[in-house]
Amino acid sequence: MKRWLRKSPVQTFLLVPLATIAWELAVFGALRGTLFSITDDAGRTWSAPRAILRHGKRAGPEDGQILVDPRSGRLYLLMAWVRNGAATPADPASMMIMSSADRGAHWSTARRFGIGYPAPRRDRPLIRSSPQVPSFGIDRNGALYAVWQDSRFSHGARDEVLFTTSSDGGVRWSTPRKVSAPSSAGAIIPTVAASANGLVGIVYLQLDRGAGMAARYRLATSADGGKHFRDEALSRTFSVADAPELTPSLLVPGGYFLGDYLGIAPLGTAGFGALFVTAGGAGDSETDVFYSSRP
Repeated sequence: MKRWLRKSPVQTFLLVPLATIAWELAVFGALRGTLFSITDDAGRTWSAPRAILRHGKRAGPEDGQILVDPRSGRLYLLMAWVRNGAATPADPASMMIMSSADRGAHWSTARRFGIGYPAPRRDRPLIRSSPQVPSFGIDRNGALYAVWQDSRFSHGARDEVLFTTSSDGGVRWSTPRKVSAPSSAGAIIPTVAASANGLVGIVYLQLDRGAGMAARYRLATSADGGKHFRDEALSRTFSVADAPELTPSLLVPGGYFLGDYLGIAPLGTAGFGALFVTAGGAGDSETDVFYSSRP
């Protein structure tokens, strides 16, 4: 139930009530930059797409999301910037932000505010995930929130969920900290949403070490802008090894794939609804989609 839609390899993001759209263009696996379009008639017509962020040499933006400040209408575009198609320990992802105060006519220069350090892929099998799939949110006071999987807290041993926030439009960000629950194999693919004054929710996948790769989704919630979090299990425990295993290709990274596009959205002023995928391993029902809400 995210407030954006996504397609691969071209990614699309739709915000309501301000109807804007931005996507990263990929041609034969090479990132080409971010395009932007806007509508004033509920999507019946759109402005001509135009590039607002160009790709670099063997590098470019990925997984951009547009956020709208509900007080001022300012647009924020946050994204990961990756080189050679994927974030690695030697060449991690950079988290970038740019903004527009005139409905996307002009944009600030993209600026780095964080780095996503992936854990080395030493073991097999692999789970398809990466810091280059971050998630961003904004609350009703305009505070920005960012989460991604990161290995810095374990000194490279495993990925865990990193959280940081900004209360001044992305100029300064809080010191990144771990918000995922302790686990022998870490936590991946976090997704964040925010609503009322400081209400924040993060859905992520917690992993256990072992041949079956036991896992469960968890929900971390905060009522004070991320100063304190309460964490609880959101799904049953299942085996990631029961999920489909993708063969690597030019456009699709390999590994067990649960669908790294899980979603979370505010419900009123006190709760969240979450959508996620678990693995069953039974015939043609290898994965199932579930919805859960809290409180």
